Amino acid sequence: MTEDRSTLRRSVRPRGGRTGGGRPGSRTRCEGRPGGRRLLAGDRGALTAEYAVLLPAAVLMLVAVLLAGAGAVQQVRNQDAAASAARVLARGDGEAAARSAAARMAGDGADVHLAMGDGWATVTVTHAGPGFLAGALLSAEASAPLQPPPFPVRS
Repeated sequence: MTEDRSTLRRSVRPRGGRTGGGRPGSRTRCEGRPGGRRLLAGDRGALTAEYAVLLPAAVLMLVAVLLAGAGAVQQVRNQDAAASAARVLARGDGEAAARSAAARMAGDGADVHLAMGDGWATVTVTHAGPGFLAGALLSAEASAPLQPPPFPVRS
């Protein structure tokens, strides 16, 4: 026999990606890998590297979505505060009552601007954005028609 042992060993190895030496009932593919391929030496740590890149990006995306949601909530609060204050001012309850209504609904730190003219009461509410959006000013404006004074009651 002139064959050396390395040639003999290669010819006896199971083919087709079998594990366990080709015994009956053994797995015929590497489960959990795309296409059933085995991990190559260059693939080691690839999943860790992917997570190291994608996890901070996912966290930043989540923070951005939460900040956008908080900004939208504050904008809705500003709009509701402006509408409520415009109704109070149009009813004739006075500027102090309108400012109080706007501040109560928009939150602390809201800037309220009142204007009356041409039969309309206009209120503008401005508030700083929440969190990292504090540099952005969120503003809302609402108007309501002035109501005529009530008719005197005769007795």
